[in-house]
Amino acid sequence: ATAILSQNFIYVGVALSMTGYLVYVRDVRRGKADPDLVTWGLWTAIPLLAFGTQLTQGVGLVSLVTFTAGIGPGMVFITALRAPRPPHRLHPIDFLCGSTAVIGVIIWVTSGDPTLGLWAFLVGQFAAGTPTLFKVWFEPDSESKLTYVMDIATSGLAPFCVTRFSVATVGFAIVETTVAAAALTFAI
Repeated sequence: ATAILSQNFIYVGVALSMTGYLVYVRDVRRGKADPDLVTWGLWTAIPLLAFGTQLTQGVGLVSLVTFTAGIGPGMVFITALRAPRPPHRLHPIDFLCGSTAVIGVIIWVTSGDPTLGLWAFLVGQFAAGTPTLFKVWFEPDSESKLTYVMDIATSGLAPFCVTRFSVATVGFAIVETTVAAAALTFAI
């Protein structure tokens, strides 16, 4: 099978994504963005776990998108912890969604059932993003919108660059695109 787009577009997507994350880091340092620590911490851990899974399944170059989706939020998370102003306060929704995401990841990692694992992963990734979706709904200017635009572009390209469609090759990109599009929609 042949991919719709050359796999070289993965490099373009990774560059776009990293640009978006670096803009977010800059905005956090300037006090223009206020990331939810639960979301961004889980957005670091979950993609890096997914990247590890993709490596074991031989997904190939498209796994760079997943790796970037973990490293970028990791930079934002670390920057937020070191920011001059106090980070976003934790609310009950953070604990509820954070716990749900962790449970989803545990089920995903330990389940021998690929279907159950996929659904647990999807629930975990969505739950991780929910505190940010709530925050951006009420405080739309608390997010760096360009980051989400770049994330949508990157994750949206990935499925067109694979030669074999499977949950392992495109599932993460589809979830990532959906969550980023929701955050951007609320922020506008």
